[in-house]
Amino acid sequence: CRADAIAVLGAGGLSSLLGNGLGSLGAALPFGTAVSPSDAALVDLDLDDDLDLVVASTGDSTLRVMTNDGAGTFTEVTSIATGVSPVAVITGDLDGDGALDLIAADQGATTVTIVLSDA
Repeated sequence: CRADAIAVLGAGGLSSLLGNGLGSLGAALPFGTAVSPSDAALVDLDLDDDLDLVVASTGDSTLRVMTNDGAGTFTEVTSIATGVSPVAVITGDLDGDGALDLIAADQGATTVTIVLSDA
């Protein structure tokens, strides 16, 4: 079993650290286009058994959705507008349709943004 990690570095962007299977992580590999990311959630949004990434991007008030190719490479597929300055993102099935929805806590607007999945 190999454990990987995602580092949210604020103004420094995002980095992935791939596990070597021996209990340690490799060098940080910068990636992504999020502007001042503040939080991230790993979840299989496209149901391909690979964890995809949803990033709260404070600098441009968006959620960035990135798919995983199965080898640890993430490609941005969409950017979703939120309230002002999202600082946290979580997922859950809010409408009971079996698909994961996105929830962002928006610090600048003191609001919550809910994005229901269309699956």
